[in-house]
Amino acid sequence: MLRAKITLVVVAAAALAMTLAATLSYRGVSDVVAEQFDHALEDRAVTVAALLGVSRTPPVRPDTTEQVLGAEGAVRPLDPGRAALPAPESALAVARTGRGSAREDITVDGAEYGVLTVPLAGGGALMVAQHYAGAERIDHAFLWRVPWTTVAATALSALLSWLALDRILLPVRRLARVTRDITGTQDLSTPLPPAGRDEIGQLTRSFASMLGALGRSRAQQQRLVQDASHELRTPLTSVRGSAE
Repeated sequence: MLRAKITLVVVAAAALAMTLAATLSYRGVSDVVAEQFDHALEDRAVTVAALLGVSRTPPVRPDTTEQVLGAEGAVRPLDPGRAALPAPESALAVARTGRGSAREDITVDGAEYGVLTVPLAGGGALMVAQHYAGAERIDHAFLWRVPWTTVAATALSALLSWLALDRILLPVRRLARVTRDITGTQDLSTPLPPAGRDEIGQLTRSFASMLGALGRSRAQQQRLVQDASHELRTPLTSVRGSAE
């Protein structure tokens, strides 16, 4: 069935396009989330360093852990209720030299943290670690919505394609119905549907030309039979008279 085949092609193309768009969107969203995560770490480090500079304790955040790292490697958590985080070698280098910064990912008790280490004005370094749970929630929410959105959009494309093709293929069905009638009745004078300017109209005009050629051929055959019958009638009459 032509309508079903075209609908299947349209739906396959739409599904492929939406899958590609969703994949590219996911990559874009992941990059934006990672960028915002790093900005949040930098903002938190600047805020905590400024508060420590005026001997104030920074407010506690549930997803963030801060600690002061000494030049000798000693760790002092700013929130006494939380365990100290391991200090990577890059963080120790910042604490010893007091220059640059270090960005690392560490895993503690199965939880992954992003860690930013910046030097402090009085010596040592500040380590700010933020849990990846918030970023992972955004990532999982996006991954959960993409399949459902793709399925819904594909189903809508299939429905719209089916309805649109019903209208587009209407001239083809009319032409097929008329040709079936002509085949059954052998009446070559049966009028064809109106021909438009598109490909279906060209097909209709081609059918009309073919039917015209068949009609002329049939008329010539009938005239040939009539002429032959007339020409044979006179000799047969003479033979009949002679026989009588």
